Amino acid sequence: MKKFLLLILLVFTCRGKAQNNFILAGQHGVIYVDIVPDVNLQILNPANGGSNTYSIDINQDGTNDIFFDAHFGHDAEDVDQYFSISALDSNTSFSYAGKRSTGSCANVSVLNTFSIGDTIKNGSFITSGYLSYSHSYFPTTGTGCNSSGQADTGNYIGVKYQTGNAISYGWVKIVDTNDYVIKEFSLGAPMVSIKQYVNNEQVNIYPNPAKNILHVEINANVEIEIFDVLGNEVINAKQKQIDISGLQNGIYFINVKTSEGILTKKIIVQH
Repeated sequence: MKKFLLLILLVFTCRGKAQNNFILAGQHGVIYVDIVPDVNLQILNPANGGSNTYSIDINQDGTNDIFFDAHFGHDAEDVDQYFSISALDSNTSFSYAGKRSTGSCANVSVLNTFSIGDTIKNGSFITSGYLSYSHSYFPTTGTGCNSSGQADTGNYIGVKYQTGNAISYGWVKIVDTNDYVIKEFSLGAPMVSIKQYVNNEQVNIYPNPAKNILHVEINANVEIEIFDVLGNEVINAKQKQIDISGLQNGIYFINVKTSEGILTKKIIVQH
């Protein structure tokens, strides 16, 4: 626990104005979404097979990036069931553990999982893989095989989102309780948070959506940081009227920093 707290302190101390090229499992990045209610994906068992699916928008740009599939299928000779994760775009990939199987029917790509506080960065990432997989083949000849793959026991799947040379790391929390429960996700540079305002009425940020000028009303001296959805800082200012006319349309996150602490909010730029 002491090592974990020291690592958190090191992240917050060293961040400065640069993007951290890592994130800790469970740590909130510039994008954080708590899925309410939790999504419970069951591996279905209808007579003719079936699946239970869900998708999320990891970078909050309005387009889904990750597809989850809890699947069961069988016929007279085959039985297979799995929980798979795959990318819906070429920018997204997932932490890779390697190939695992106990038979010759399949060579299964199993995803790496992390426990809370583990560092997610670099490493191997692939665009699709399994948290669990099993397949049985029983041909009438009496020959066949059984194959299986199982991820590690952590609850966090590492995510890498890359556009050009810009890379952000994140995670999705999935708890295996026989079914698969998707609880929350985050992406981008860790947000500094010394003391968060309890009463958001202390800060008024308007208009939102904003076109050219963004106003921050607060009775204190401020430093303003604005980040894009990949965690890159695009504006740093000390005034309370901020020219955003040079920003592209989209979702951004604003840090309002004072001597009392930091408030983070989402804003939309729409020219």
